[in-house]
Amino acid sequence: MGTCSAPLEAPALGAWTAGPSAPTRRTGGLMMTLTGGRGLFAVGRVGGADAPCVTDVELFEPATMAWRKLAPLPIATCGGAAVEFQDGRVLVGAPIPGPLTDWRHGEALFLVYELSTDHWTEVAHAPAPFTLQRLLLLGMNEVLAVGFDQDGLVTAFTWSSNGLTKALSPPRTPYYGVRGVVASPDRTITWFLDDTSVLRSSAPDAQPARVTDALPGGFLDDAIVAPGQQVIARSNSGWLRWAPSSSGWRELRPPPQHDRRGALRVAWLGDDRALIARPNRSTSS
Repeated sequence: MGTCSAPLEAPALGAWTAGPSAPTRRTGGLMMTLTGGRGLFAVGRVGGADAPCVTDVELFEPATMAWRKLAPLPIATCGGAAVEFQDGRVLVGAPIPGPLTDWRHGEALFLVYELSTDHWTEVAHAPAPFTLQRLLLLGMNEVLAVGFDQDGLVTAFTWSSNGLTKALSPPRTPYYGVRGVVASPDRTITWFLDDTSVLRSSAPDAQPARVTDALPGGFLDDAIVAPGQQVIARSNSGWLRWAPSSSGWRELRPPPQHDRRGALRVAWLGDDRALIARPNRSTSS
């Protein structure tokens, strides 16, 4: 277990300024960036990997270089997903695991946080069996929630001011077979599967249709959403790029010292460049 901190990039290129440590030392939990460079840390475990889940929520504000505690979530959870609306509200999906004997029989609560009132409001409940994995903005005030059912098959909902509605997802597809999902402001949803095939729904209530056939012998490790609804993917044969205009894959030159092992972390910069963090594996490890 470590201490959460917020390093900030200094004006001088290549230099870093250490920010203050977060008040709560947590394992796991929810971490997200908000507009203005703010950071939201929430829930997780405090006290070790076997400690109970908590309700704590903290906000880092770069303008003051300080943390402040926000109103706690009404429910303790060890993780979750979140999105920020254009008006500054934050929607958090809090997964509720099923019993130890049937952990896939989970549920999810959806709560909206209002910064102006420091208040959480429960807005929806996804009944079992649904294990939440990710939230994606569909429009200004609509969200796509993606997870899996008791059989591990991908399932999805949309949430808006009209409530929670079941969305159509790729049929009979294991969640681990979904490498990426792109939700567009026009409400189309694009699904990237591990066999390199791509499916698209014209709307959340429309059946996904294949728009890109699988590459012969292809397999995706990761699919990372890029600006303009493009996707950059790491496959068993190299790096690929998919664009909505072509609806097809094309090869990319891999980054230097390309290592296919381990997960990637990617941040998109404002000038269409990507900052890629990969595992640093030495010969002795």
